[in-house]
Amino acid sequence: VEGALNELRQAERRAATTHAGAITMAGLAVTRADVSAQLNLLAEADRLYARAAQLYGDANDETGELAAREGRGALLLLRQDFDAALAEFQAIMRAHLNRGDRRAAAATTLLIGYAQEQRGDFSGARRTLARGIAAFHSSGDMVGEAMALASLGDVEAASGQPATAERVFRDGLAR
Repeated sequence: VEGALNELRQAERRAATTHAGAITMAGLAVTRADVSAQLNLLAEADRLYARAAQLYGDANDETGELAAREGRGALLLLRQDFDAALAEFQAIMRAHLNRGDRRAAAATTLLIGYAQEQRGDFSGARRTLARGIAAFHSSGDMVGEAMALASLGDVEAASGQPATAERVFRDGLAR
């Protein structure tokens, strides 16, 4: 994986010398951030996600900007800063809804639910994931619905409800 990180650094240098566009540079930064996070280079990953979000913003690519912000939110989860991660994911979900992207907003509920679960807010996680399940269901996205049900099953298991967790997991598999 470190070899991939070195290749990405070289690709960024080449892109910069050829005056590649902001979206290309942002894409390379996000990819490098993802690899850095896998290598537990969290400070570098955070810097790269921030850079990517700025580049995407400069290029008026809101989808890319929100993806980079999700990466930063994931880093907050890794650092166990669940309150900050929750705030970031809620802001991202609102942005998706403002853009009319209901699928992306529903997908973000999975991250919000996870952050709530990690904070010990099982009731909040259940409510959030129920909204996500309903959103996926109403859009006909069976895979998304199954993923949300699996997340809800994880919440039930973590909150000491194994029978409920098993039922929810079965519901997810039935999708």
